[in-house]
Amino acid sequence: EIILFLSYHYFMVIDALVPCYNEGPRVDGVLGVLQNSPLIHKIIFVDGGSTDDSLARAQKYTKVEILALGKRGGKGQDVKEGLKKISTSAVFLCDADLLRLTLRHVEKMVTLYEKNPKGLVVGLTQKSRYYFIHWLRANLLPLISGMRVVSVSDLKNVLAHPLSKDWGIEVYMNYYFGKKNKPITKILLDNVNDPPKPSKGHGWKSHLLEAYDVTQKYFLTYGKQLPLDFWESLKTDIFPAYKDETTYPTHSLDLDGTKINYALVGRGPALIFVHGWASNWEGWKP
Repeated sequence: EIILFLSYHYFMVIDALVPCYNEGPRVDGVLGVLQNSPLIHKIIFVDGGSTDDSLARAQKYTKVEILALGKRGGKGQDVKEGLKKISTSAVFLCDADLLRLTLRHVEKMVTLYEKNPKGLVVGLTQKSRYYFIHWLRANLLPLISGMRVVSVSDLKNVLAHPLSKDWGIEVYMNYYFGKKNKPITKILLDNVNDPPKPSKGHGWKSHLLEAYDVTQKYFLTYGKQLPLDFWESLKTDIFPAYKDETTYPTHSLDLDGTKINYALVGRGPALIFVHGWASNWEGWKP
């Protein structure tokens, strides 16, 4: 009995979050595994306006807590709402359309996360039996797999950014962990797959909108957010005073029809600092 007790408590126990939209034929294969896993405390099933029997199937499981949003708002919104129900320090994000998921897959992902709880674990479905294809997906192709184990605190930070809205949550999550120099561990979930999107009956319009949003998020994340973050880091390296988070009250006045913005800093006789073109008053902070 002592050995069994120690063996059971060797692993951490976390909540699972399963966003779903019209995945009725596949829901049992996912929830049944999570229901029977000793590593899953409870399952938050977030339904984003399904019109099939997804909700009815989810209600059969005792570990499942259902959150029915009533309309489709995108995966980012579903995860954000579901996160409010999570009671553990980490969360197992799981797609509702997986085929051939097993208890062993869940255990491998959770135990990998337990070894480094500051990082992110991503499970890759086996799209092909060729190792070269898996290597491409793990190292070069976009990492958009929805199977992830992540801390609640990191997930909150990810969801707080506008780029996590709609279907772009995985894109920004990858960027966030890279920016914070936090490790991303990728694992192949052998024999696990998901059906091609057109075969799921959601309609081509739905798939095209999702694909467009994910593509847009890639351009915005690496074409706009990355340069902005790079400049901020460069600015604080060149001008250490920018690291000072002190805020100053700002004012404005109208001087002969020209609006002037200024800040008052310090005490004593007035000394006016005037910045040059393409700058502002914050340029004087250093």
